[in-house]
Amino acid sequence: MSTTEYITVTHLCSQYKVTSQLFQQLHETGLIQVITVEEEPCVHIETVHQVDKIMRLHQDLNVNPEGIDIILNLLEKIDTLQTEMNSLERKLRLYKE
Repeated sequence: MSTTEYITVTHLCSQYKVTSQLFQQLHETGLIQVITVEEEPCVHIETVHQVDKIMRLHQDLNVNPEGIDIILNLLEKIDTLQTEMNSLERKLRLYKE
């Protein structure tokens, strides 16, 4: 595995000023996947955007990992419903014309 595809939890902890225990909780909750690369806990670089969103919820709103999971699930459902609504609106326009 190439280490350039991963960012260490230690680096993220210093960047967000949190402990590694929070990342362990996030992993246990299923919000992020922490893997070991060269004996160092890491997350895939593609999940950094998700980690940033999680950290903003945790730090700005003081939401715990379980609450973050609920919020992210609800946001995903909103996106799905918005997509479905847009599709139905397009179909409705076809029938109106």
